[in-house]
Amino acid sequence: MNHIETVNKYAMDASIGVLVSLIFFGAVSFFLVFNKFDRKKKIEMKKENEILIIALTILIGLMIRIVLAYQLPGWGNDIGSFRGWAGQASTVKGFLNFYAGLNDVNSFPYTPLYIYVLGPLGAFSNAIPGLTSKGAELIIKFPAIIADLGLAIYIYRVFYNKFLPQVRVALFMLIALNPLLIVNSSVWGQVDSIFILLIAVFMVLMAKDKIYLSTFFMGLALLFKPQAIFFLPVLMVCLLRRIFAGNIRKTKIESLMAGWLNDTDGTKKSVKYLSRIAEIIICAAIGAATFFMFSLPFAAPKVSDAFPLGESPFWIFNLYLNAGESLKFAAVSALNLFGLLGKNWVADSEILLILDYNTWGYILMGAGYAVSIVLFFIGCKNIREKKDGVLQKTPDNFTTLSAIFLSPVLMNVSMFMFGSRMHERYMVPVAVLLLFAYAYIKDIRIMILFAGFNITNLFNVLYLYLLKTNIPYESNGENIGYGWINNNTAYVYGFSALNLILTIFLFYTAFDILVLKNIKGRQFIITDKKEQKVRRKENLLRKG
Repeated sequence: MNHIETVNKYAMDASIGVLVSLIFFGAVSFFLVFNKFDRKKKIEMKKENEILIIALTILIGLMIRIVLAYQLPGWGNDIGSFRGWAGQASTVKGFLNFYAGLNDVNSFPYTPLYIYVLGPLGAFSNAIPGLTSKGAELIIKFPAIIADLGLAIYIYRVFYNKFLPQVRVALFMLIALNPLLIVNSSVWGQVDSIFILLIAVFMVLMAKDKIYLSTFFMGLALLFKPQAIFFLPVLMVCLLRRIFAGNIRKTKIESLMAGWLNDTDGTKKSVKYLSRIAEIIICAAIGAATFFMFSLPFAAPKVSDAFPLGESPFWIFNLYLNAGESLKFAAVSALNLFGLLGKNWVADSEILLILDYNTWGYILMGAGYAVSIVLFFIGCKNIREKKDGVLQKTPDNFTTLSAIFLSPVLMNVSMFMFGSRMHERYMVPVAVLLLFAYAYIKDIRIMILFAGFNITNLFNVLYLYLLKTNIPYESNGENIGYGWINNNTAYVYGFSALNLILTIFLFYTAFDILVLKNIKGRQFIITDKKEQKVRRKENLLRKG
């Protein structure tokens, strides 16, 4: 069997996983799509049955993950690094000096917050006599497994009052039994679920106007993964739009400033602008304090070419700047635009037309971010307001919150699809955050995008995992890259093209929702009981 036949075999195996995923999404999404409200035939679910289903789903999801995590080897490089770092950070001295020995780009470890997770895991592993290699690997994988189920519980609780039981149970199952998350966390052994949970909490808090707490969680996300840098513009635009928002509710800072400036009647616009700017400064202080609070306990590395800021509290910035310097390729096993062009594992210094791939990546990613920001501000041009402490449900308020839920997705997709040096897992957050966006907006197109991106990401992750674990990587002659995504297969071109089509559809859907204020298929969704009564009256009026 030649090389192409071999990689096609594993692509076919990955496609079987995609087929299973399709069946899963089709079965669970039945409740979300075809459960049209009909007061004569509506499906009832008793509270005790709902609790039982949730409990059984957690148990089944946990058991599936534990069995797979124990039986299947994780991604060798990642698991090996995690176990080594856990052992190093398992003692107080090792933890505090974790970064002290760094001196070059290639020795880059994870950012500080994950070391806080690995340290206790290493200490726990050391305390178990006769622990097998499989057992140690299971312990390393366990935080991501808990984060998977934590995401499911979080979306269930956040939108509990927005849906009838069968629909919120379906939302819960779409994460708790999600094939992509199971493969990524329990098989591969990666920790993207923890990062996604932090970003999801950030989004929900920002939608609730809790800007200080949301800034804190963005700081935690940044401390956990360098990729959070690409989500920072979401926080920035969410804070900037408050300066120019017309009907935003009055804050405590604004009330204090009004007293200081004798603006008792609220006529001075300067008070509003100054208070909004003060809020941004406070958020910046919270973010900086969070960032440094978790990094200061670590001893700084010595000054070197890779760490010119070593031996100072600012060495942490070098750590982030070095994060993308080890793999300088147009794409790193990613099914994105560069994957479609056949440029996986091609040096990003090579020239396309008059620019290198890295420069093209920044230009195209910047364009995607620019479009995302424009759509965000259009959606937020009329801010929501509260009357007597109750959020008013107006079309403008709806699009504002829709923009908050959609903008992280748009920016993450722009980063992965158009940026260079993207890894295969960098779009996994999109496959989960879209469900949070759907749960608020209830546009059927978002559910289609959720299923589509889950399928393409599952193929990307599973295909690469099968290649890496079954074909040894050889770096000589024509065998180079055997264990990585191959550029010359129909599967790579096909799924890369599908990702591009989904990206275009995503931006079109966001434009339709945020600019044109069109929601498709919302009438097919059973939502909260108050909304049911309103729709029932509307239907009676139409019939009358």
